[in-house]
Amino acid sequence: FDNKGSGSFNDEMVIVRNIRVVSNCAHHFIVTDVRVDVAYVADKKMIGISKINKIVKRLARNPTSQETLG
Repeated sequence: FDNKGSGSFNDEMVIVRNIRVVSNCAHHFIVTDVRVDVAYVADKKMIGISKINKIVKRLARNPTSQETLG
């Protein structure tokens, strides 16, 4: 959503909880299955909640170490 007309967003935080992420650990070569929470404060543009899920799942596609997921 574009925020051109209303001035600015209020300072409320958008929180999406319990997003399931399945990724492959690059170091141990095992599947990691974790739950993540994402929170952000919108500045000039706000994105939909479904976009947050898509961004998290896209970032988890590549093999990563368990330490960098947290």
